[in-house]
Amino acid sequence: MRHEFRLADIGEGLEEAEIIAWLVSIGDQVDRDQPIIEVMTDKSNAELPAPEAGTIFALGGDVGDMITVGELIAVIELAQAPITQAAVTETPIGKRPKASPSTRRQAAERGMDLTMISGTGPGGRILLSDLATPPAVPPQVEAPQVGAPQPQPAPPSQAPGVVPLRGIRRAVAKNMAQSWSEIPHIHAFEHIDAAPLLDLRQRLRAMSGGRYTDVTPLTFVVAAVARALALHPQANASLNMADETITYHGNVNVGVAVAAKQGLVVPVLQAVDRLDFETLSVTLAQLVRGARDGVLGREHFVGGTVTITKFGSLGGEQATPLIRPPESLIVGFGSIAERPFVIRGAVTARSTMHTVVGADHRLLDGDVTTAVLSTIGSLLADPLQLVL
Repeated sequence: MRHEFRLADIGEGLEEAEIIAWLVSIGDQVDRDQPIIEVMTDKSNAELPAPEAGTIFALGGDVGDMITVGELIAVIELAQAPITQAAVTETPIGKRPKASPSTRRQAAERGMDLTMISGTGPGGRILLSDLATPPAVPPQVEAPQVGAPQPQPAPPSQAPGVVPLRGIRRAVAKNMAQSWSEIPHIHAFEHIDAAPLLDLRQRLRAMSGGRYTDVTPLTFVVAAVARALALHPQANASLNMADETITYHGNVNVGVAVAAKQGLVVPVLQAVDRLDFETLSVTLAQLVRGARDGVLGREHFVGGTVTITKFGSLGGEQATPLIRPPESLIVGFGSIAERPFVIRGAVTARSTMHTVVGADHRLLDGDVTTAVLSTIGSLLADPLQLVL
């Protein structure tokens, strides 16, 4: 008997997915709930598990293909007898070790052989935590001295030619085209004094006994944006023109644009307006690290109500960022650097940053947009109120 495994509706209005990687081949034996394919939607990557145990009889596409809801993923020749948990706790000789794509990438970067690692996950699956022990240095390679300069990887290059639009770049292109063509943007700008938050950050790290080691300028920014939207709830909303409805969200869920190896991703920190500052600092640091390492699940990329973009991380001062549908607001921050700034009537060199709020003019007018921006600026100029 054969089972046809088809792409199910994974919610959030998503109708298609891109095949990123096959984790099995035709003829492989698979267990029930064993991941067999990695797909990408316009939200995030996801691994899809086998619904039945058996042998892979056919695969429904190649890497890079797009599959829609209801289309065939794989055909599984069902096993004659159920496979017990005891039978799959060890990796058979010659069989591909069980591990997620992100774990495989981390192992490759660390020079680790997955066949030499015992997995602690279900069915002997190798988890990211199983890679904690650093690999031994090969005998022919001299270990680098502590403190010695490390060689930097060469910047990525692209050979001339035509390649398919796939992966993260395809998702970004699709979302930004929708944003540019459908949303009439308005932008408001402010030059913010960043010296107070830099000073408070230093004091928190010095006196907290390690409680605030994860605090960065971004921590204050996320806290300020969440507080501003809680004070101006009409900006924490989504517009649906097809239904002609406005949804006002109960929580402020902040998406943070992160430049990861796989491309620009936007993980979402849920209910930021309900987090204390210490919890926010730790949770945000974990979220950003997870996004850069490519280990976050799909649940970390959905439900955003506002996005923060940090074009200043690469030295940019000002920009006009595009809103991520269906959100109605995006907040951007430039680099923190010494610039001329007026303090009590005198021009002085001061650590400042440029801030921009982009709003959907179908839903928000200039008064609300400016009010949100002014609130953010006031909170960052007196950041202690974000900590208390």
